[in-house]
Amino acid sequence: MLLRSRANPNSTLDASGETPLLAIARRRFPWPPFAVEHALLAARADPERSEEMTPLMWAASRGNMAFCNLLIEARAEVSRQGPSGHRAVELAAAAGHDRVAASLAKLAGDRKLAADVHEKDLAEYNSDG
Repeated sequence: MLLRSRANPNSTLDASGETPLLAIARRRFPWPPFAVEHALLAARADPERSEEMTPLMWAASRGNMAFCNLLIEARAEVSRQGPSGHRAVELAAAAGHDRVAASLAKLAGDRKLAADVHEKDLAEYNSDG
């Protein structure tokens, strides 16, 4: 309703500077079909607007590759570093979401990290057998 009345999708919710898209990424675990997220992005919500962790970083740290893909399609920067100096790929790996980390590493062009994550997956697979 607000977007139909041309509300700014990048306006902040409070003094923290949190936008609606960032609030969704932080407080929810969005799953397809991403109706609200699509509406915000269609209204030109900026997936990079954040002083802290971006929506992509939150999605990666929660292992939500489907939401990561949606944000990347909307031009979220895969290689952007957060305030701790970590990228979405490293946050995914630190949280144990190795497949998400490997996918993001490939998208970021980080061949070494992609290979490291792949090697870890192979080692875990071989030790399960």
